Amino acid sequence: MNKVVIYPGRFQPMLSHHAEVFKQLQTQFPDADVYIGTSDKVELPKSPFNFKEKQQIAAAHGIPADRVLAVTRTYHQEDYAKYFDPAKTTIIFAVGEKDLDRFPFS
Repeated sequence: MNKVVIYPGRFQPMLSHHAEVFKQLQTQFPDADVYIGTSDKVELPKSPFNFKEKQQIAAAHGIPADRVLAVTRTYHQEDYAKYFDPAKTTIIFAVGEKDLDRFPFS
């Protein structure tokens, strides 16, 4: 079974500490592919960057653009099915404690 780690969020904008977390996840999970999960939602002034701009900002931090995935709901595993076959992939979400309540489970 394939293993994927997804670091979800708004990333408005992605800053150096976000890039550092991404790199730490790559080290912590050497047997998995690590990705950023984010949306294309633009809502001024809180969320000014669209998906392509977020990819460019991530690339400026050394994260390849193909490691930044566009999804509508970043904390919903089923939204990543267009990228990963759920029957063949274990998805691990990497989030801070403050974001645990964003997941759709009780």
